[in-house]
Amino acid sequence: MIQALKESEEDRKAGRVSPSFDNVKDAIDWLNNPKRRYLNES
Repeated sequence: MIQALKESEEDRKAGRVSPSFDNVKDAIDWLNNPKRRYLNES
């Protein structure tokens, strides 16, 4: 678990943060999209 927390912190610092979603369908669609963009990407 400690390793997962460290990796999560590294991802956050690198800007690999997903956008927030209003529903599960939108979240799953984003995860399945090969062209998905993280929150900090324009």
